[in-house]
Amino acid sequence: MKFILKKFLAYFLLLSSVSCFASSKRTFLMPRSFNTNLAMQYTIWHDHIFNYPYKDQSNLQFTPFFQASDQGDDIGKYFGVGNGKNSFIITTQNTVQAGNADITNRYLIHDNANAISNRKGTVYLTPKQQAGGLRLDFFQHLKFPFKGTFFQASMPIVYLENDINYEVKNVSNDANNTILDFFKGNQITQPATNAQNPLTSAKLHPARQSAFGVADIDLSYGYKFVAQDNKHLFLNIAVTIPTGNRVRGEYLFEPIYGNGHHVALGWGLDAGLRLWKKDRHCGKLLFAFTHRYLFEGTEKRTIPLNRVDFKYAHYYLTGRNGDSQGTALTPAANLLTQDLSVRPGNQFDAIALFNFYSSKFLIDIGYNFYAKESESISLKSTWNDDTYGVAALDYNVNYAGSRPFNPTNNAHAIFAINNSTLDIQGAGTPSQLTHKIFGALGYKFTIIDNPASIGIGGSYEFVNSNNALENYAFWAKLGLSF
Repeated sequence: MKFILKKFLAYFLLLSSVSCFASSKRTFLMPRSFNTNLAMQYTIWHDHIFNYPYKDQSNLQFTPFFQASDQGDDIGKYFGVGNGKNSFIITTQNTVQAGNADITNRYLIHDNANAISNRKGTVYLTPKQQAGGLRLDFFQHLKFPFKGTFFQASMPIVYLENDINYEVKNVSNDANNTILDFFKGNQITQPATNAQNPLTSAKLHPARQSAFGVADIDLSYGYKFVAQDNKHLFLNIAVTIPTGNRVRGEYLFEPIYGNGHHVALGWGLDAGLRLWKKDRHCGKLLFAFTHRYLFEGTEKRTIPLNRVDFKYAHYYLTGRNGDSQGTALTPAANLLTQDLSVRPGNQFDAIALFNFYSSKFLIDIGYNFYAKESESISLKSTWNDDTYGVAALDYNVNYAGSRPFNPTNNAHAIFAINNSTLDIQGAGTPSQLTHKIFGALGYKFTIIDNPASIGIGGSYEFVNSNNALENYAFWAKLGLSF
């Protein structure tokens, strides 16, 4: 056990050292799953499941909760163009080349006949998330198959809202199209020489997106190695059954209420030590830890491009090798949204809390540490080089003399989208490390001679980078033993 704990400590330190850098040019963020929340799970309820003597009783907990993200500017930088801001400027080619803007507008809305277009604007991204729901936790002390065992299950039911929360300032548009028409996936009105298809993937949703469902189910089976009045030590093995929604890749910052539909296996530890006891008062120190390994699965995500000289190039208009006259250009994101093999890997959640019990009142104050390694990403299919290319600004879609389209011809394309151009890891979530402080107040009573408790709690989760959601949460509790 000592060797294992040393290995985990070394891994935590490694995560701490690599996750302190700000991320940008990312197309997907997998937040912490709602069922991975020891602070919300154990506050107050620990008095039921760890209260000696450990009877062969059932313990059930109902926890309605609300959670909201903070620091949306940082998440805006995460999804940004890599300029260190949560905003980017779209305007003319000359302004971009002079270093006073980020994206040439004609790469998004094709206009081969107009070298200087007035279509421009500054886009601000301030993503935010709100969630509410009901967490259900069950703990059963068992006699079979042998004494000292227990079964535990957790299931959060979640209503989730994600908002990419964009705003466009200093807008100037042509008679038919706006910058937001492109990012929202609207059909762009163009003459035949500039024909283009609408954006269908990694879009900016014009309003909040919502999702509702069960955010995965955790099941564990364990043994009570120490179960005494003044101390306890429980160990368990666990499995996570994925019941959350799947990643679709249609919108940027889509709402995901599970872990992305990955099966997980792991183990956990619960330990406690009574520090003192006087009359009707006592103090305890409690510790809980879980480790999960999330296995590889398939998710549909948008692959960004690694061309630093062309910001947000995964949105630029493209042609396909051999396209004939009149074939409309297509936003690269439509092609780059692919089935990927995603392996989330190791995930750790640990809490240490101090519990003070006086008469029938319970007070919990504690700290929560959460860490998750970087996702491992790979393409499930083969990407063929020299098949697609980002169309040149003056390319005429309807000119017979320039057909068929050739991504290696400088008159047709500014560069070909090849394997060397794909930033596949940019479609993954980097390692995450968060710190949470939490507290709860509860009251014990009886319902028809059965122990019960009610309580309220709250937490604030801090992040040391912009690759996880900083958030605050509030919850209420009803616990029953029978």
